[in-house]
Parts: sequence; C-alpha cells; structure tokens
Amino acid sequence: MKYIIGFLLLLFLSACSLYKEPSMVTFNEIERGKIEDKKIDFKVKLVLVNPNFYALKIKPTVLDIMIDGNPMGKIYLNEKVKLRRKTEQEYAVPLSFKLEKGTLMSLVTLGLRDQIEIQVKGPVKGGVLFLYKEFPFDYKKSIAPKELINLK
Repeated sequence: MKYIIGFLLLLFLSACSLYKEPSMVTFNEIERGKIEDKKIDFKVKLVLVNPNFYALKIKPTVLDIMIDGNPMGKIYLNEKVKLRRKTEQEYAVPLSFKLEKGTLMSLVTLGLRDQIEIQVKGPVKGGVLFLYKEFPFDYKKSIAPKELINLK
C-alpha cells in the first residue's frame, strides 16, 4: 500500500512538471450573437497554441474585461474548449459579455475615440483527465472602436 501511494504521488508530481501552458497568438474574427438586457453572446475565432504532447481541455471560466483601465464587466467562457495536442490552430470560442452597472454610457463615449485599449484578464483552468492547473491569462490589444461596430 505504501508503494502504491508513493507511485501515485510520483506520477502526480511528474505530470505537473510536464504541463506547459497553452497560449493565445491572436484573434481573427468576432461574430455577434444575441443581445439581451446587459448580456451579449458572441463567438471569437482565436488562434491557440498547445505545446503539450497531449490534448488539453480549457474549463468554463469568468474573465474581467477593462477598456482603457476601467472595468466594463465580465466575459464568460460558456463551454469547454478542447485543444488538440502539439498544434497552433484556430478555434471558434463561444463567449458572453455581461456589462457592469453604469458602463453602458461610458461605452457610447468610448465609441467616439480613435483608439481604445481592451484588456481581458483572469485565471483560466486547463488540464487533462482529473489533473487541472490554473494559470493567469492577461491579453491587451489596442483597436479602433469602429472595428467593433462592424461585427458580423
């Protein structure tokens, strides 16, 4: 029994050291879905890299979104996303954006600017089987608000 517990502990620790964090290269397209109350459903086509020799699953999560440093709301990853092993591939990821109270008017004024900086950050949980690890996600991009208005 002592050897079995030692073996399982060794297996668990070695599995954690073999885990490499996936990364996001870029996003290619945003496809708008339904809009209701203060919630917007949409799909984002992301190019994601999985450097591991096994497929990973990203669990549903909640991320904070800020525009020019001001909190605007939360972005919800609605479904698990399965990343194929050792690939850099485009994935259509379903997301929901929920506005915080009082941010609707500030979004209107931000739409009049030439450039805005969007930041999405928070913990993302990914793994395989029963071994999951949480890693920080922080993505910043400067864009013209006109690009967001002309969504598909």
